[in-house]
Amino acid sequence: MGRVKASGLARAWQLAIRKSKSALLALLFLYAFMFLRLVAIAKTASTACTYPHGGGGEGENRQGKENASLEWWAENRRTGKMIKAIVLVLATVSYASSASVSDANTFVDTVFREKMPFLVKGSPRLFPYATISDFRFKVFKTALTNRDLKVNMTRGEIRGFDSALQRVGDCQSPFLRDGQTIISCNLAVRGLNITFTALAKGDTLVAIWKTIWVHVTVRDTVAHFEASAPVGRDGTLRTFLINDILFDVQYDSDLSLNEARRQKFKEEVANRVKDELRHILFNDYNDVLRRAVESVTFPRI
Repeated sequence: MGRVKASGLARAWQLAIRKSKSALLALLFLYAFMFLRLVAIAKTASTACTYPHGGGGEGENRQGKENASLEWWAENRRTGKMIKAIVLVLATVSYASSASVSDANTFVDTVFREKMPFLVKGSPRLFPYATISDFRFKVFKTALTNRDLKVNMTRGEIRGFDSALQRVGDCQSPFLRDGQTIISCNLAVRGLNITFTALAKGDTLVAIWKTIWVHVTVRDTVAHFEASAPVGRDGTLRTFLINDILFDVQYDSDLSLNEARRQKFKEEVANRVKDELRHILFNDYNDVLRRAVESVTFPRI
């Protein structure tokens, strides 16, 4: 019976730890459970003293009472030691978890909503816009009614780096790894707009150059961000990663393309913009982001 009760206690304790949102709630559960356990032990001891085993005389009754009393005190000491051990574990867990998801969210929001706009606006390579070098490409003809399309892309400008990244959902609660406190969070890449002025010839049989606009926006793109700090020290940028960047490409209605050539045109523009944007994000923008992280107080755990 004692083993069954101990097993039940272990299962109940594990359930409380999993479902409680704080060490304090688990601690309150522990105290309540142990109090009821001590009451049950006391009742058992009282019953043993009143109704000792066997039908012997007064000496046997006295011996039964002494045995029950000793058993009660031994169980009481074991329970007390269990309480002390678990309280120590809870205190450690509470200390290690003192930095919460809210602390991580606040840290990331401060970096990207307060520090980055200020620092980006102080970088002439990023603000008011970053530039994309001129480039050209060709889209081959697909019918007798059109020519090879020649396109010269000029005046490429990327705007929006000051507010390009924002937190998506909650960050992970700060955790320890190899002596470092780590904050990990996903970010949405939003608000980056790329504009071009382009010269195009060959969308029709009439071989004349047209001046057109081309607009590109970033969509459905997520970045992964991690910052770390040795315990008690300032933080640094640990990881800034974007697996893929997706775009919407729009162009002037003066350019007349069939579906196949339209898709090829957008593909050529998107591929070049992706290369240029990744280079900027992982160099100039990354340098500014590193400074922003180092300027914000890191959560302590």
